[in-house]
Amino acid sequence: MEKIILLFGQDEPVKAAVKNNFYVINILTELQTKDDEYFEAVKLSHELKIISSESEILDTVEKIKNENTIKGIFSFTDTRDGVQLAAELSEKFLNGNCYKSVLSKDVEILNNKIRTRQYIDSIGITNIPYIFSEKKNKLAEFLNDNNKIIMKPFNGQGSLDVYLIENKSEINTFDTNSKWLGEKFIIGQEYSVEGIFVDGHHYILGITQKTKIGLNDNGHNQFVELAHEFPADISNHEANLISKYIYDFYQNIEAMNVLTHTEVIIGEDKDVYLVEGHFRPGGDAITKLILSSYELDVFDLFFRSFLEPQEVKKKIATRKLLYRSAIKYFIPKQTGKVDNIFLKFELDDKLLKNLDAIYINYLNNMNNLAGEDKELIPVLASFDRELGAVLVRVKNGTDPMTLIDSIFKKIQINFTNKKYSGDFF
Repeated sequence: MEKIILLFGQDEPVKAAVKNNFYVINILTELQTKDDEYFEAVKLSHELKIISSESEILDTVEKIKNENTIKGIFSFTDTRDGVQLAAELSEKFLNGNCYKSVLSKDVEILNNKIRTRQYIDSIGITNIPYIFSEKKNKLAEFLNDNNKIIMKPFNGQGSLDVYLIENKSEINTFDTNSKWLGEKFIIGQEYSVEGIFVDGHHYILGITQKTKIGLNDNGHNQFVELAHEFPADISNHEANLISKYIYDFYQNIEAMNVLTHTEVIIGEDKDVYLVEGHFRPGGDAITKLILSSYELDVFDLFFRSFLEPQEVKKKIATRKLLYRSAIKYFIPKQTGKVDNIFLKFELDDKLLKNLDAIYINYLNNMNNLAGEDKELIPVLASFDRELGAVLVRVKNGTDPMTLIDSIFKKIQINFTNKKYSGDFF
């Protein structure tokens, strides 16, 4: 068995690696070993290396490399800079006979939102107007030129600290000594494009349509993602526009075998704009949407791309759409102290026949989140969506979001000292 190192390997990639006969040495933090997302990973990894902090990773990998023949170092998460670290450690410790994934310089282009904008300028495709300046008067001029702007950290994640700025007084709230990127606010529909590099060529696996929380009066971050539909309900013309843009974006990237997740907007002017990109699969259970719709396991494709690249290319080319899938997060519009959360249907209800079983437990366990001290607070980042989600799949030709919304109507939240029950976005 060929040995590989996974940095923070979750359940899905560990299962896929083991299935493809790799010997998995998984580096996890102590907290991750107690997280449900890593339950199967802990059991299935051939070896676990538990670290107490990220500062131990370099020495841990060096020790593993000195004691083993390692064919690859991979990560599928930006948390704790996993993807960036995996690329850097591969270049530091692995030789030419090892599996090539992606160069650290290219990971840095996508991780650093300022470098992403500069890269797009360099290849000559449509770019969102942007500014990176510590001078507030420059930001004020940029706002004046663009009406509305988005301010975001140059290396942020999970929609954390992303702000819509509509007047100059709001600029004064920013510490411009920190690294903020200002971008013109683009009105349009946002999509994510799931892809994979195989043997240096990029292939699109599908396009996901996303919905965000949007404007609200309850303190929720409007930019946090609420729902995803796969595949997106778009015209062939729009799909071709997105595909052409993605092809141009990745054409100069020197990746060999790696998963990609790229977020774009089709603006009111019908141009495609890149929001951000990642050398990892999409979060929010997007990998499960692809599995539900196409019966394609993206992690299996990734590991098989090193062993049987032609077979992987054939599988991508011949995939057939079996179902339409969607996921939507439970985000109540109201906030406050909760008395109880309950379902107004049984698990054998006909609505649940199309539910992907993996998410039924989220429905069952919602009552555990209510109690004497339970309070629902505004969702400020994707990490705050603690009530879980529903994922469904339906036969092609029907609308999965209609099914999800009918399920949401059967979930009730009663707030303390309030006469109404909570409804959801």
